[in-house]
Amino acid sequence: MNYKEFLNLISFIVGGTVAHFTPNTKQGILICVCAMLIWGVFMVSLRFFIDNYKIVER
Repeated sequence: MNYKEFLNLISFIVGGTVAHFTPNTKQGILICVCAMLIWGVFMVSLRFFIDNYKIVER
């Protein structure tokens, strides 16, 4: 299991948890969307950092 699969699994769990606990109202959906956007940006930057770090390591 490589790190990308691991990160995908974590993001799936986090997304499911957030979706489960947010109330099914417009405000809840908005919070869920914002959280997913922030998480997406975080994941992309983390992957970018890890890829660059692996290139530097060689």
